[in-house]
Amino acid sequence: MKLVRTLSTGLGTLALAVSLALPGPVVARDLVIALSPIQAPDSATAKVKSTLHFLLGLEPGDTATVMDGYHVTTLGTFAVPEDARYQSPKARLAKNRAVAGAMMRSAKQAKVSEATLPLPNAIMLPKLLSRIAEDHTGDGPLDVVIQGSPFYADPREPGFAMVDGRFPSDGHLAHGRDKTPLGVDTPDKYARLRVHLVYDAASPMEGSRHEEMIERWWRLNIEAQGGELVSFSNDLSSVFRRVLNGARAPRHDDERQPGDKLEMIRLRPVRIRESIHERALSTTPLPEAALSQARNVEVGLSWVGCHPCDLDLYVRAHAGAQALYFNHDESPEGVFFKDYRNSPQGTGAYETVALNGPVDLRKLQIAVNFYHGQAPQGVRGELRIAVDGATYAKAFVVEATSGNKGKGTKRALATGHSDSPQTVLLDPLRVVALK
Repeated sequence: MKLVRTLSTGLGTLALAVSLALPGPVVARDLVIALSPIQAPDSATAKVKSTLHFLLGLEPGDTATVMDGYHVTTLGTFAVPEDARYQSPKARLAKNRAVAGAMMRSAKQAKVSEATLPLPNAIMLPKLLSRIAEDHTGDGPLDVVIQGSPFYADPREPGFAMVDGRFPSDGHLAHGRDKTPLGVDTPDKYARLRVHLVYDAASPMEGSRHEEMIERWWRLNIEAQGGELVSFSNDLSSVFRRVLNGARAPRHDDERQPGDKLEMIRLRPVRIRESIHERALSTTPLPEAALSQARNVEVGLSWVGCHPCDLDLYVRAHAGAQALYFNHDESPEGVFFKDYRNSPQGTGAYETVALNGPVDLRKLQIAVNFYHGQAPQGVRGELRIAVDGATYAKAFVVEATSGNKGKGTKRALATGHSDSPQTVLLDPLRVVALK
């Protein structure tokens, strides 16, 4: 990496606070460290001090470019000269006073956004990695330590934000960044990049299904462009040790799912404790008196016998309501999400719509579309409807042998008639055994 701009400042007594034992000899390395300015100043300052502690222990000949990972600007380059005069941390700090000062100033000026976006510890990860890859001129590997949230959330493109349990479908990997900010530039764009993502220890994603899917997504995105996701952790010290030790990327069995659907998948809300696909079915029909004021209504779609086929659920609470489906996952009437507990692997998950308030089941509109895949015998599916704890199911078949990417499905909902074998309209009254 080349130094783009150097800032200078006085560091006061920081040099006296830094004391550490230098590690053993290692091969000279080139590093990039990115920090987020979207956090409380105290937190930012603590991370800068930990980073400086690490940088002061580098070997002679090592260099590290330090960047603002949100604005994607360079704060400076920290270099350890191959000169015996710079063996002590104090001498190294004095030599790198300009970049250290820029890091401290950036931390003191850090602040959390008062708006919904950007998220705390925000990093513009695709733009940042692209810039780093373009600037890297060396032939060897480049360790990139990114201290910030792995949730992509650009205020200018809120539709792609990884919030509220959302993450990108693998379909984004089939497109360039001219179509989606989460797309792939070229298969070798990140060649030689060894990426380490370090999220905040207090992150609400810790140990969650959302964390697993976000980690999987960035791994596939980085690998699709020739790089490696070597670390995904909330422990900065252990990540720094992995950098120094040249740790290898963990083995994994994640596979990219076929398809090119630009979808932000939403996981099941935490408040829904048990999936509609897990519940025992009711053996008695829904009382007719419950039809017009059905409460706690959920609609669930599952399918079998065709992997990796992709079916999509469309639901409208009534004729004037907005359709809830993969590309419009929230409205005043309810929320669309995917359930991974019992569903096929990858992003071909079972789909569920949870509706708000009382629903008139006689006005409820449901469509299923065969979006992607090949099925010589058609696709067998099951539609479930839950009403205030009672769950009902009905099997159906999509006769089409291949998907049509949703063509005509919303029109079918609006007209009550499907013109294509890929889209079937399902009567909720038949599902709850009242027809």
